[in-house]
Amino acid sequence: NAANDPFLPPTCYPYSIARNHARLTLEVPESGGHGGFVSFNDAGTYWSEHRITSFLQSL
Repeated sequence: NAANDPFLPPTCYPYSIARNHARLTLEVPESGGHGGFVSFNDAGTYWSEHRITSFLQSL
């Protein structure tokens, strides 16, 4: 979820855990609200699909 999620407070994100974890990546976009990742782009794919592909290619 995004940092501007109207349902979840900023304190719900495990920043300190993610910061100190070798195998955990926490990604909190600034905007997008609650479930903003389900928005389609022009290609008909989900934002989350692009992020997964990008992350795996970076390994």
